[in-house]
Amino acid sequence: DYDKRSAMHLASSEGHIDVVKFLISQNAAIGAVDRWGGYPLMDAVRGKHNDVKELLLQHGAKYSEEDIVKMGQELCLAAHRGQLDKVRELISCGANPNSFDWDRRSALHLASAEGHADIVEELLQHKADPTFKDRWGADPLKDAIRGKHAKVQALLKAAGALGAKDDHSDHGPTMGEKMCTSAAKGDLQMLKLLVGQKGSVNACDYDKRSALHLASAEGHSDVVRFLVEHKADVNH
Repeated sequence: DYDKRSAMHLASSEGHIDVVKFLISQNAAIGAVDRWGGYPLMDAVRGKHNDVKELLLQHGAKYSEEDIVKMGQELCLAAHRGQLDKVRELISCGANPNSFDWDRRSALHLASAEGHADIVEELLQHKADPTFKDRWGADPLKDAIRGKHAKVQALLKAAGALGAKDDHSDHGPTMGEKMCTSAAKGDLQMLKLLVGQKGSVNACDYDKRSALHLASAEGHSDVVRFLVEHKADVNH
């Protein structure tokens, strides 16, 4: 059609497996690309038409690089949010269990940091790497220890996360992490205490979101006022 979507795209999108079978028998292009760079396979995935998806895969359909990246991003987000069903769905659709974000924090890092033991277990069952290091050199076990998530720690150790030479001693959150946490929670008293201990008002979390970002996002006007008065960078 005018969007360069073939009959195969449209049938896959709607889950019409009999039509897809017929088109395949007539040598229709399984890897046709529409004007957005989309393949029929991803149309089937988005529509949750698993029978069509499996049929296309059996006949050699492949995910595009862009599709793989998008599924990886969605997997990381679902792992962070504790959405087990979404994690399972994405993995069944072909998402890489070792997908990671721009900070090289894998889905396993994110689930471990939040204490989502069910998701950690699911990812490990699909061969997620418990030794994968983020851009700061930390593995998922470090996140689990920092968050005091005992069950997650046990799962990761059983999967081989703890190497003989690894140092996973828990030194607790850094001053910057405490600043960001206090700002996000609107804990002005703690924030004042931390600033008095030379905590930086421009401290950032691992997403490079400053204490001012976090307080602003949560609507803590008293914290925002305090940070601005103490020369926090409003243009960070």
